[in-house]
Amino acid sequence: MKKQTLLQIQVKNLPEDGMPVHGGLTAADLDIPEDDRTCLPEPILLELHVTPVVGGVVSAGRAEVKIRCRCDRCLGYFTSELPPVRLDHQYPGFQGDVLDLTEDVRDDILLAFPSRCLCRAECKGLCPDCGQNLNARECDCRSEASDESPWAGLDKIRLHDGGEASEEAEK
Repeated sequence: MKKQTLLQIQVKNLPEDGMPVHGGLTAADLDIPEDDRTCLPEPILLELHVTPVVGGVVSAGRAEVKIRCRCDRCLGYFTSELPPVRLDHQYPGFQGDVLDLTEDVRDDILLAFPSRCLCRAECKGLCPDCGQNLNARECDCRSEASDESPWAGLDKIRLHDGGEASEEAEK
């Protein structure tokens, strides 16, 4: 028999004014995958209120989530707190004995994950030549010529009236 979790609500036992649901869940409890890029170092803190309504059930609340990420620019690890995740759901016409909120809570939390992880907005990233973390120190491997934009060659192309391209001689 499957163990009952915090998010499995016995609907037939709900009082008219509802029931608070508070507690912490791990990533494993919600089947949230953890990898080298993101993980949840602390339990997810939930504050929900589940209320029976005419013809169904309503749950409302929030989750506090701390996430450990790998920066997309410098590859360093950092921990941040996501903005509070809203957990508002309606279950009209619910007829069963047990309402399982797990999938809906999991989906809301996954949608709050950042699509781009940056340790800070002004992160300089890694040197493309030597791999030095440019936040820690500047590197001296790059020559003056390599500081030119990789797109600079396109500036030298000029189109003639016939639609043919020709490259201007360097000045």
